[in-house]
Order: sequence, then structure tokens, then C-alpha cells
Amino acid sequence: MSVTLITITVLSIAGGLIRTTIAEREERDLLRLEDDEAASLLMPESQPDIYYIILDGYMRSDTQLDVYGHDNSQFTEFLTDNGFYIASRSHSNYPITLLSLSSSLNMQHLDSLTVEFGRENTDKTLMYPLIRNHRVGQLMKSIGYRYVQIGSWYGVTHRTDIADEML
Repeated sequence: MSVTLITITVLSIAGGLIRTTIAEREERDLLRLEDDEAASLLMPESQPDIYYIILDGYMRSDTQLDVYGHDNSQFTEFLTDNGFYIASRSHSNYPITLLSLSSSLNMQHLDSLTVEFGRENTDKTLMYPLIRNHRVGQLMKSIGYRYVQIGSWYGVTHRTDIADEML
């Protein structure tokens, strides 16, 4: 199960930048940023850097302490002292990384996918476009952010179709 230790909540920042409510649409439409969405965003006076860091499989500090007796406070204090926000009671809403990333990066639950593709469908590749061309990145780019992605060994996050730069 994916547990996020550090979350700079892009969803909260993006929510603060959205002036009007974006109409719900089917999951496939998440792959295209529509003109009316871009027009509904406000450009902040100063754009703070946004980091969305997923330490997949890295458990929360309280869980580390409870389960392993490991005090993680030196690490978390370093991060907070350097301006990072730590969602200390966070947890994943899906049991696997692929679903969690698809949901969080598109700011929607994935319920409608079962309607479109069927409850018994196990084709994980259906999530790839939702991660590689996600709505959060599109929204941030539409208001002038430069998007740099640091990929990982995890295949689906190794590259993206919308980053300005891949490291």
C-alpha cells in the first residue's frame, strides 16, 4: 500500500488557484485541458515552487514509531525547517500506487472508470495516460508554471508527456 510521508498538497494549491468550479467530466476528458478551464485560473502574484514528492512505501512517522520503534523526527523536522509541509496523518485512498497517482494527479476519484471499463477489468495500462498527461500538470502549466519531473524506476512515472524537463 502506498503511504505518502511527504505531500506538498498540490490539490490544495490548485484548489486555491481555481476561481470557478470546473465541471465534472468523464475520466478520458482529463487528458485534455479545455480552454474554459484555463480561463478560470488566476495567476498568483508570486508563484511559489511546488514539490509533489511521493516516497512510495515510506510509512508515516507515527507508524514507523509504533511498528518499528523508529523515531523519524530528525528527518521531518529538517523538512519543516526548510519550508516543506508534511501531511503527518495522510494515507492513500487506493491500495496500489498506480491508482493513487492516477486519482491524485487528476484530482478525482476513479469510480467512473468502472462504469466505462467494467468492474472486473484488470488492465492496469488504462491508468498510464492519466499519469503521463495528468490534469494537475496541465493546470499548473496553463498558469505559467514550469514543470520538471524527476522520474523513477517505476515505469509509468519514468516519463511524462507534459513535462518541460525530465530528470
